[in-house]
Amino acid sequence: MTLEWDLSETPIARSDTVAKPPTEGELFALVTGMLLMNGIAYCDLQARVVVLHESECEQLAEVIEYRLGEIASEFGDSQSLRERLREFIGIRVTGMVGGSIR
Repeated sequence: MTLEWDLSETPIARSDTVAKPPTEGELFALVTGMLLMNGIAYCDLQARVVVLHESECEQLAEVIEYRLGEIASEFGDSQSLRERLREFIGIRVTGMVGGSIR
């Protein structure tokens, strides 16, 4: 299974300026953190779509910092992590036969 990332509803996609696309490390941390936060497994994404909501940003930041400490460094310091996560509000992640980034 591969993952599909849909950034079309995020502040990154709606920005009037050229926005920094997510790195592979950021996407890995986002998905892993979202899976941990929602108590689901990677294979569950075949039947589910996971969406990051604004109200979950702080909780996701804490999951990434405390459960994925070394990966958190991809985002810089604690404040940078929280600011960057706000740029991903609305990201949709699901599993599919072929993957893409939109």
